[in-house]
Amino acid sequence: MDTTTIDRARRSDAAARLADGVRRGWAGVHPEDVAMCLEADAVPFAMTAARTDGRLELRPVYADGAEPAPGAH
Repeated sequence: MDTTTIDRARRSDAAARLADGVRRGWAGVHPEDVAMCLEADAVPFAMTAARTDGRLELRPVYADGAEPAPGAH
C-alpha cells in the first residue's frame, strides 16, 4: 500500500472518530487502534464483518483460501 493511501486513512473522519472515542474513554476503543489498522500486511488475513443473530461477527479471510491451523486464530 502506498504512503499516500495510508496518510489519507490516518487523516480520515473514521480515524478522527476513533481518536475522539479514546478521549471520551469509550469501552472497546484503544489508543493504538488507528495505528494498528494502518499496519499493512501485519497478519496473513483480512477480516470480514457480518451481522449474525443481531450482533456483529468478525471472521478471518485468507488470501490464498487456506484455513488457519486449529487454535491459530
